[in-house]
Order: sequence, then C-alpha cells, then structure tokens
Amino acid sequence: MNAWHADPRDLRAWVDGDAGLALGASIEQHLIGCPQCRMAIAGLVDERPPVHDAVDAGWEGLLASVQSPPLGPVHRLLARVGVPVADLHAARSATTPRIVWLLGTILTLGFVVMATVFSTGDGGAESFLAVAPLVPVAGVALLCGPRTDPAHELLVAAPYPLIRLVLLRTLVVLATSVPALLITGLLLPLPSRVATLWLLPCAGFIVAVLASATWIEIERAATGAAVLWIAAVVVGTRRGAFDHLLGAAAIETYVALIVGAGLVLLYRARAPRSAIRLR
Repeated sequence: MNAWHADPRDLRAWVDGDAGLALGASIEQHLIGCPQCRMAIAGLVDERPPVHDAVDAGWEGLLASVQSPPLGPVHRLLARVGVPVADLHAARSATTPRIVWLLGTILTLGFVVMATVFSTGDGGAESFLAVAPLVPVAGVALLCGPRTDPAHELLVAAPYPLIRLVLLRTLVVLATSVPALLITGLLLPLPSRVATLWLLPCAGFIVAVLASATWIEIERAATGAAVLWIAAVVVGTRRGAFDHLLGAAAIETYVALIVGAGLVLLYRARAPRSAIRLR
C-alpha cells in the first residue's frame, strides 16, 4: 500500500479473498475513508470471473446442507403449503422424542386394531374411541414438554416465541397421526361416526391442553385430559350411554370446548414470554 491509496494488486487479492488477515484488515480500514479505492473495489467486483460466483454458491449450499439437515416428508409437505422452512427446522429439533412418539403411535394403532378385531359387540368401537383422540394429545405433550425435549433449554434461551414453536410442533403431530388414525378407523369394522367424529374431542383436548400449558406444565395438562376422557368412555359404556359420547349434545360440547379454549389460547399468546409454562 502507498501513502494515499491501496495498491491495485492488494485490492485484487482482497476481492478474491487471498489477502491475509493483516492486509485485509488494513485495506478494510483504508476503504472507510477513501472513496476512490471504494470505486476501484466496485470495478474489481464487477470483473470477478464466473468461477468465483460458482464457488461462492457451492460453499453457501454446503453450509446450508451442513447446518440444516434435509426436511422429512411431513415437514416438506408443510413447507409446500406455506410454512416457513426456518420454522420447520425449529419445530423438528426434538428428534428423540419424535421417534419415541412415532413408535408409540404404531404400537397404539396395533393395540386398537387387535382390540377391534377380536372384541365382541361394541368393544372395538369403545377401544378405538378411548384411544384415538389421545394419540395426538400424547404426541403434543411429548414433543413440547421440557422433560422429554433434549433441546428445550436452548429453545427457551433462544429469541424465538415458545407459543409459535408449540403450535408448529402440534401441526407436525397432527399431520403425522391424524391421517393414520383416520385410515385405520375407516378400514376397521367400526361405525362411520366413530371412525370420523373422534376428531372433535381430539381437537378440543389439544386446544385445551395448549391453553392450560400457559399456566401448568403441558404433561400435566395432557395427563388430566387423558384421565377425564378415559373415565368418560368407561362410565358411558357401563351405563349404556356410549352413543351419547358422539351424540348431538356431545358434539356441541366439543365445539364449545374448541372455541372457548381457542379464545383463551389466543389471549394467553399475547402474554409475556414468561407466561408460557414450558420450562
């Protein structure tokens, strides 16, 4: 470098990334107060061979693939419907709990199928209705709970809305489990209303659990919902009122639960970050 301007060869080395740390720092400091050298840099950048752009693009692609592993089929489907890819990477951070939950879902479906095939009377419908609405609820509690997510402390410390993360993981759970449960219910010898209307209590429980999780731990909320639902199915079956669990009055109750808990969740979502009890 001379007394007034940087040497053109040094500028070329800096543009190509070949300048050392000391020379690069000196050039950058000089460029702050030298418009003429900044114009020279602009000309050199325009003259860069295409191979440099190709190398930069390849390097950026390599970093992206290393830092962000490829999305799974469910996440790719959600990305196609407009969910931001960055949010999906945050939602998929709980790898181990997700695997455990998927295995549990498969075992649960196997149990329901066996109970339906080998049961007599309405036993199969009762077993399916008792279990199906709770599978997504268990998945939400497992993927969002602080005790089962090894990356939970990092997510709590990160500048990312917890309620948004919980909703994204809930969406992943629903996209994974609901189709499997629907197909299983339709293939089994069950009444059509049992095979489909279980979605209403399931939706009500999920929204209620998420709303409750703004006050208590999400695992406790999910456990409470599961105990109440199984008790309702058992009591209804013993009293011969199993059909009332999917009757008109029950459907109205489920819809009211969805709307009421949804309003509470929307209200609590505007609360400070510390109000979400996921820690």
